Amino acid sequence: MSRIRRLAPCLLVAGALVLAACGSGDGDSSPISQAPGSERPDGEPIVLGLDEDSTSAGAAYSMVTAQAVRDTVDKINSEGGVLDRPLEIVVGNSESDPPKGGDQETCLLMSTAPTYCGAFEAAKIETVGVIIESTPSLQSLNDALITNGVSECVDVVASEQAAPDTTDVTAQITKLKNAEPDAILSSTSGGAFEVLIQNTLAQVAPDVPKFTVQALANQPEEWRTANAGALDGLVALASVDLTNPRTEEAIDFFRSIRGEDFQVTGFDLQAYDAVYLLKEAIESAGAVDDPVAIKDAMDATDDYEPHFGGEDFRLTFTVDKHNGATGDCGVVLAEFTADNQLGDPWPTFQPSC
Repeated sequence: MSRIRRLAPCLLVAGALVLAACGSGDGDSSPISQAPGSERPDGEPIVLGLDEDSTSAGAAYSMVTAQAVRDTVDKINSEGGVLDRPLEIVVGNSESDPPKGGDQETCLLMSTAPTYCGAFEAAKIETVGVIIESTPSLQSLNDALITNGVSECVDVVASEQAAPDTTDVTAQITKLKNAEPDAILSSTSGGAFEVLIQNTLAQVAPDVPKFTVQALANQPEEWRTANAGALDGLVALASVDLTNPRTEEAIDFFRSIRGEDFQVTGFDLQAYDAVYLLKEAIESAGAVDDPVAIKDAMDATDDYEPHFGGEDFRLTFTVDKHNGATGDCGVVLAEFTADNQLGDPWPTFQPSC
């Protein structure tokens, strides 16, 4: 199989998606759409390689991304496929281990510290307390975000940490509150630990503005476990702008197959765009079996309008530019609502494009 390159846009961690195109492939593949009324073509399948980590630390987001890829492939097949040929998926599992993943690259959509610094300045926040997850996997993120990031623009007056299996962070949150910060920032990998922090903040320091990193915004199953109203007002780094018409279009699609209660995440939207980026590249190249031509077409992608990020966000690739972002508004500071749902963009500040 001829590997094109990693196409999925990234939020802070990659969505574990690798797409490739060729005329045929070996291994297990996804069924091609058999939906009633489908315009699925009968030509030779175009095989896409999907790196789906379903067994290790990256599974939480990788499997979400992979399912969105499958849904999008099914949608494209039902609309006639690509160059009159259906798409078909072959799945591998790198277990989020770079050596197993070959030449896959982890990409950053943007540096997050400037976003928080802009937010703090706009909200007139001068002092911040932080609580972080004490795991090696988050050490580099926290160094970049806090030690070498927000501490350059605000005074970090208190810093606490806890392991993700901690069941009580009352002492840590109380210490943060006693330092009287203008705001509190949590940096974790999300899950039950982040919910514990937000539940405790709501009880111990309800009047202190709260910020968090990207994890919780992409974990709607965790929102439901939070205490009633515990997430109200929490500002989270996300890539879902519910006011973006293109985002609404993608949400309508996902809800049409998963139900009206489906909560879209940035991973769903980024996977959706990754498949459509490849579709456009193949169609632009005018051929399926020429990987160089497809790569050249990807490198010529200009002003693609993605379904994640702000309405003004665009993706442009060149031979030397493989991070498609044309500005910082691919991420969104979204504010949670009183019913613990990720809501509209925070009105006080948004990254610009």
